[in-house]
Amino acid sequence: MTTTWTKTYTDLQTRRTAAANHQWLTQQMRALSTPMQLARLQQTNPRELTFDYVFGHHARPRDLVMIAGTMGHFHQAVHRTALHQARLDRPFRADPDLSIPDFIAARRDRIRAHLKNSRVPAPALTADQAVQAIEAAADAPASIYADANLRNLLVDGSRVTMVDYDCLTLAPFGYDLAKLIVSLAMTHGPLRPVTIGDALTAYNHALTAAPHPLPVVPWRELMQWTEIHHILTSPYLGRHCYRHSWHQTRPTPHHPPRTD
Repeated sequence: MTTTWTKTYTDLQTRRTAAANHQWLTQQMRALSTPMQLARLQQTNPRELTFDYVFGHHARPRDLVMIAGTMGHFHQAVHRTALHQARLDRPFRADPDLSIPDFIAARRDRIRAHLKNSRVPAPALTADQAVQAIEAAADAPASIYADANLRNLLVDGSRVTMVDYDCLTLAPFGYDLAKLIVSLAMTHGPLRPVTIGDALTAYNHALTAAPHPLPVVPWRELMQWTEIHHILTSPYLGRHCYRHSWHQTRPTPHHPPRTD
């Protein structure tokens, strides 16, 4: 029986960043009461990380609502314990060995580059509108982005395990949920608007839980983040099982589904 899984990295710095991300997330998990889990790191080599093998399947559309609630609990908890001190427009010194990149700087340049090169089919936002959207989030409460595409989350019953730690940045609430929604639609095709609405409800219920309730994420804001992910993820269309473009799968109701 397989008991471990090893990931190989192209260079030492990338491996170090992934290991530092995992260590910080592990410290957060130990201090939190959250159903989100991590694969345990067993061994570190110059260009390899070896983890406990995790059983389960990649996230599927039918898992979206459950994962959204789990993600919301995690985001609320990590904001309370650490990221309440962070600003989205500047890196956050999480510990002496880890600075978590800010939300705005890297995305601003990539958004402009992708739209300038016409790599995004039927974008709903211009470059200026997209950049304005991410810059306007500077003063929003800080959460975390851990690249929640469906392959980075393994589901086993009600257990959700994060299995990739290469990418960690600050982000506004709802941004990582939007990534999961876009990756599911790009892989499996259109999601029912009511399913997305139920996922947002589950996420918001977790955010507003006592004793430290946070503001809810409105439908319009979630959809705005899906359009940012459309811009940033479009270059991967045709790869990694991304068979459908978001512009062909985005929900199109004139009025959003109820999310209360």
